[in-house]
Amino acid sequence: MVLKTEKNHQKSETLIYFKFQNEIKPVIKVCDSKKQVVLNFLFSTEEHITLHPKETGEILKNHWYKNKPIKNWDNENVEIAKSLYYKDPQRHQFYINHSLIMDHTRSLSNHLVSRRININNAPKDKNKYRKLPKATIEIPSKEIMVSFYLQPIKSNEDNTLGQINTTLGILILKIENISNEARTISSF
Repeated sequence: MVLKTEKNHQKSETLIYFKFQNEIKPVIKVCDSKKQVVLNFLFSTEEHITLHPKETGEILKNHWYKNKPIKNWDNENVEIAKSLYYKDPQRHQFYINHSLIMDHTRSLSNHLVSRRININNAPKDKNKYRKLPKATIEIPSKEIMVSFYLQPIKSNEDNTLGQINTTLGILILKIENISNEARTISSF
């Protein structure tokens, strides 16, 4: 099922839950607005990916991780951000990846990140999450590898599975169980 978002919306949020047997936990929050799409990894409050559209049609990917080891060039990035009067220049030392990933004329999907996720490390469901739209994905085991891809939107038809429409493209999740049998999610 393709989850659709309204084109003229201010901001929408969708929670992605993983279900293994009788256990259901929130794992990813997708925040979508005209200016950006953010993937918040709820199993790690210290990591997120932000996708920003550029005027050129390309998309800028910022992968932010607070526990990233600091290197010399990270301090240089902070100094550059300070010289440009950025609001929070210290944040620039925590980027794992800060790069352009695609333009909207391409039809290929772009790999954003892969993460090994154990459902035991996911947070418990919170009241604030219950008000948001959600998609529940059945997973083959407690520990899985999830790969995230972004593909430009080509149609509004509901003929594809395991995808979430965003203002920047279609977010696709691909899951591998620990025995490395790859399968694309087919149940939302």
